[in-house]
Amino acid sequence: MTVAGRSRSLFRSLDWIRATVMTTEKAKPLTAADRAALASLPQSGWFDVAFAPIARPSYRCERLELAGLLERRVVDVKVTDGHFSARTEYRRIVQN
Repeated sequence: MTVAGRSRSLFRSLDWIRATVMTTEKAKPLTAADRAALASLPQSGWFDVAFAPIARPSYRCERLELAGLLERRVVDVKVTDGHFSARTEYRRIVQN
């Protein structure tokens, strides 16, 4: 299989995993730490979860995503020598 073929296959797998996990997991009530983390995140634009100015950024952003306050995208996907790497970015969902 080519690298492009492996990448497409990997994306299909990731989409299936995300659809399965994200739809079966229930949002938990927001804690004070979740609210403080949300207040510390950028108001607009995408931000890299690895550089978010909060404690335990991946965990907090996942909780905020489940609560419907953030949306996620995966960028810079690379497959090198059979190893997968990617970056995760989030942004706030505009509340009306």
